[in-house]
This record gives sequence, C-alpha cells and structure tokens, in this order.
Amino acid sequence: MLIDPLEEESFNSVLREVGLVKKKATSQDIQSNIKDAFEQNDAGLTDAARHIAYLMRAAENETVRLRAAELALKVQGAFDDTEVSKSPTVNITILGNDQKTLINFLTP
Repeated sequence: MLIDPLEEESFNSVLREVGLVKKKATSQDIQSNIKDAFEQNDAGLTDAARHIAYLMRAAENETVRLRAAELALKVQGAFDDTEVSKSPTVNITILGNDQKTLINFLTP
C-alpha cells in the first residue's frame, strides 16, 4: 500500500506532536544540548572562565599562570597565534652523486 506524501507528512506531524516520533535534531538543538550538559555539570562557560581566572591568580607554578592568561587572551580574541614568528625552514639541496662530496659536507 502506497501512502500519499502529503498524508504521510501530516501523519508524521501528528505522531511528533503526541511524542511517539522524535523531532529531527538540528545542529542548533545539538549545540544547545551540549551546552546544557556542560552547564549541568559545572563546566559551562562561566565556570571555565572562573577556573581560568583562579589559575591566573593562585597557581603555584608560573608556567600554569602564564598558560591560563594566554588561554584567556586567546578566547577573547586578543591573542593570535599567527602573530608569533616561527623558526624559519632551511632547505639544503645537494646536487650530484659523488659520495666523497656528501661525506665531506656532513663531516665537521
């Protein structure tokens, strides 16, 4: 038996309203569920910010304090990793197949 698509959609909408069929989760619903789960377990945005601020002030290790400050700046967009210069790449090309030349090059 074939069901008309219009009838099938109206049938599915009635089932969704009654709660027998789950509504399709959108990406916004999924993000909301994730956010709610973290907040219920004291790991929401404000909790994380509070913990980072605590580490900035009270961590015994200076490295931890600096990493917490760096994270806080990154989250706020005030610190960009691309601004930090990285070490240059050095490429050495050896032409020829003379083994003596290669050994002389590598020996101090």
